[in-house]
Amino acid sequence: MPDPESVPESLAELVALFEGDLAGARFPDVDAESLRGWLERTQLAAESLSAAREQLELAKHELDTVRSGFLGHARLAISYAQIYAGDDGELQRRLTDLAARSELKAPRKRKAPEPRTAARKRTRRSAANREEEGPSVADEAANDSSPTTNVH
Repeated sequence: MPDPESVPESLAELVALFEGDLAGARFPDVDAESLRGWLERTQLAAESLSAAREQLELAKHELDTVRSGFLGHARLAISYAQIYAGDDGELQRRLTDLAARSELKAPRKRKAPEPRTAARKRTRRSAANREEEGPSVADEAANDSSPTTNVH
């Protein structure tokens, strides 16, 4: 898919036509030179937009990095302040309220993946239980080879 900010091919072809077969043609405010000027300005604007987008992405990344550092520092500050507050109930309440806000909550640690052997044992046990219990409705439906028809 072509870049929406690039010069459409048809416009570039029009400029080429006025620079080639229609090179000597001049109309009020329209000739090869004016069309070339519009083409170049459009290309410069597209390049400027592309550079601005790159800068925006870099700025977003920088903001995320700095914000993450600030949040970590803020969490540390709350921890120290909670110790410092000691028996001051009002200060402890305010700090606890701050710490409970979603942006200040410590990120949850991901649960470590279960070792493969434990998952296999559990799967084997489940299969053994199914054999003892007999086929389920889902098993019977899966094994049913008769065609089904949908009635609407």
